[in-house]
Amino acid sequence: MNTSPFFNIHCHGTMPEGSIGIVNCDFDEPLRPLCSVGVHPWRTVEVAAEPDFITRSMELTAGKGQDARVLAIGEAGMDRLRGADLSIQRRLFEGLVEISEQVGKPMIIHQVKCIDQLIDIRRRMRPRMRWVVHGFRGKGEQARQLLAWGVDLSFGPHYHPESLLQAWMAGRAWIETDDTHTDIAALYAAAADVLGTTTEELKTKILRQATELWSAFAQE
Repeated sequence: MNTSPFFNIHCHGTMPEGSIGIVNCDFDEPLRPLCSVGVHPWRTVEVAAEPDFITRSMELTAGKGQDARVLAIGEAGMDRLRGADLSIQRRLFEGLVEISEQVGKPMIIHQVKCIDQLIDIRRRMRPRMRWVVHGFRGKGEQARQLLAWGVDLSFGPHYHPESLLQAWMAGRAWIETDDTHTDIAALYAAAADVLGTTTEELKTKILRQATELWSAFAQE
């Protein structure tokens, strides 16, 4: 019987029981074992009170990003509905892309209504590191756009089945709990049903993807 754990690419707080993965840490929080570190775009509102916020947060992220416990940079990104002016968010995000490239670690990306911006930055900066847009809820056409640019997609409790299927077929689908208390086993079961596969097959494939990116998840 397959007893491999559920891989959870992005969560906040405590990793759910029965799963392994990456816990999100803000740049000014203590690092956790097997975590990501970054600057959430919502925090750009702090620029109004602290003009050097972007410089300080990027410097801290760059320093922590070299730690062996850090597996990815993020979450980072852009959000048209919340945070500072998009130009400020973009400047911060581009700086974090540079850090991702410097430390050689993938990115966990938060995006809301900024797919065109993401593609433009990817086209211009030509990053080598993998990008994973977390909590993807976009429709099939948006999924196709991002996948065509080599961007991975991660899915939580809410998503369009067509987008999940496209990411799965491209070998770029992930599962996450994010900041919810959703049972990760239920997320995998629902996704497996959409994909016409079994939960165990989905677990095995995603864990294999994770191991290819991060040796920390290799099973004995």
